[in-house]
Amino acid sequence: MSDDDSFYSACNSPSSFLSIDSSESEFHNTDTLGDSLTREFQNFTNFLNVCHINAQSIPSHYNDLLDTFSSSNIHAILISETWLKPNLASTSFSLPGFILLRNDRTGKGGGGVAIYIRNDVPFKIVSSSPSLYSSSLEHLLIEIKVKGIKVALGVVYCPPSIDYFSSFETLLSSLSTEYTHQIIMGDFNTDLVKDSMRARSLKAVIESVALTILPLEPTHHNVDASDTWLDLILASSIDHVGKAGQFLAPGFSRHDLIYLSYKIKPLKAQPATVQLRSFARLDMEVLKKDAQAFDWGPTLSASTVDEAVFSLNSAVLKLFDTRAPIRSVKLKRPPAPWITRAVRIAMTRRDRAFRKYKRDRCKPQSSYNITSSFSLNELNTHFAKTATLDTNTKQQSIAFIRALPKISNSVFMFTSVTEDEVRKVVLSIKSNAVGHDDVFDQVIVLLLRC
Repeated sequence: MSDDDSFYSACNSPSSFLSIDSSESEFHNTDTLGDSLTREFQNFTNFLNVCHINAQSIPSHYNDLLDTFSSSNIHAILISETWLKPNLASTSFSLPGFILLRNDRTGKGGGGVAIYIRNDVPFKIVSSSPSLYSSSLEHLLIEIKVKGIKVALGVVYCPPSIDYFSSFETLLSSLSTEYTHQIIMGDFNTDLVKDSMRARSLKAVIESVALTILPLEPTHHNVDASDTWLDLILASSIDHVGKAGQFLAPGFSRHDLIYLSYKIKPLKAQPATVQLRSFARLDMEVLKKDAQAFDWGPTLSASTVDEAVFSLNSAVLKLFDTRAPIRSVKLKRPPAPWITRAVRIAMTRRDRAFRKYKRDRCKPQSSYNITSSFSLNELNTHFAKTATLDTNTKQQSIAFIRALPKISNSVFMFTSVTEDEVRKVVLSIKSNAVGHDDVFDQVIVLLLRC
């Protein structure tokens, strides 16, 4: 485990104001994590639906991110331990319909927090911790507006064995005067199952700013020790909490995914619409006849290469527009052709095995072979396509590139050299290549004569 985390309710007993679901009772045997989330949120379309997961590397678990968070009813995904670094582009880990906001950790491996916010939810960044690692709390807080109502939404990650309580109290105090509605989720690395000094300190901080810790089961599952409660959901208004719960998430880490439905009516999600050219029903024989009958004269008689290429591209597009026209398609799920039915079955078996291990503490003995149902050409075609970027992401990327320091290189120019300089360079070559000495001598003579 890279960082430990636990969570315990500030209340002495579970309250009756909300419904808390555990992963054992609600996770159907055939469901993936994404299926379970979709089912949980389907009756809360008029709520603000937020999830948190300790991902322990977004790059390593990007496929699980795509498969899990495809529901249109999710408005924000809070992630701790992203393990993203500044040299990794956000476009490489985008989720369709979401904008990725990052606060990467620098100066040390691991860490980092991020928020995927749905692209139709207005937001602005309110506060973020310094990127350079300093053995302190890492956070990212944003303000979102839902039907004109401002909500402070934040993700927190606390490295283990760090005294972060004072800085956390200062952070929460600054929010309490500005926002009536606050939702904070994250990995606090303080086991609230135990009545320890750290647990009491954390509870005192949260109670001092009138936030409530929503009750959950232990959220971190240890191999050789008792499970701990490290991942927290903090909410400012109990009356607005419709549902909260957790699901096992072995595809990411030993941490559970935790979720909350908060009663502020958000904008209705609009399905993404893309322009696609479908070749599924293209009759190749008919296309060949069209190509044979096409007038290729302008292409063959072009006076320059550029004109020939332009003419050829135009001709091919005309043929495709006739037999495979571009159409508007609404995307219901993110495009991920490599996540086939066989892969989904394997993911379900993985989750089932983890639940069995959690219950019996025994390692599964069975192994499963996954046969690929897609060709390498299909996989290559998918990744070779140009990704569609939303306007905000494109503008942020352009602004980032323009802000990079410009490298000033001296102008390349040819200069004259003397025979002695050529001789010195050639004779300095220390090669173990086998050759004839007379040939080498002839090369030197030719160079000197130039």
